[in-house]
Amino acid sequence: MPGSFLIITVPSVLLAFMIAKAFSPWARPRPGLEQLQLRPRLRQRLLLYRYYILGVLGVFLSVRIIPGAPDVLDGSDVIALFIIVAWLLTRVTYHFTDQGFSLRNGRFYHWSEFGSFRRAGSIVQLRGPDGRGSTSLYLNRAQQQAVLPILRSRIGPRTGGSASDRRRGSA
Repeated sequence: MPGSFLIITVPSVLLAFMIAKAFSPWARPRPGLEQLQLRPRLRQRLLLYRYYILGVLGVFLSVRIIPGAPDVLDGSDVIALFIIVAWLLTRVTYHFTDQGFSLRNGRFYHWSEFGSFRRAGSIVQLRGPDGRGSTSLYLNRAQQQAVLPILRSRIGPRTGGSASDRRRGSA
């Protein structure tokens, strides 16, 4: 019986981290003047939360596959799946200000934390000033075109990008 509670604890913590990535009831107001709001579509939200979702599903699947593993409480995997689907359908918005950006009212990233950015498909990767550490924004092409002027003015030079971008001279 104690093993089943431990198995439920891991997905519960992962679900809490997934929700806390975009929602913090204790968050301070975003500093600066808001310049742009972008809402990621379902596909981008799946990319944003993929590691949390895979972790939760992996725990429940491994318990079902491994013989002799402790049983989980009936319905806990269905409840976790319901929470995942409900959170994926919840509206999430990137907020860009003149001082940085945040996902909904989660962690606020200041522009000074980044030294460059690059685009690859539906991802805009913001890199730290020393080249280490990065943050990814999952945006479709139209949303990327909307945010690129802000990134160019606040972060500076871009690196990488697609070959067609380099031929056209745009980021």
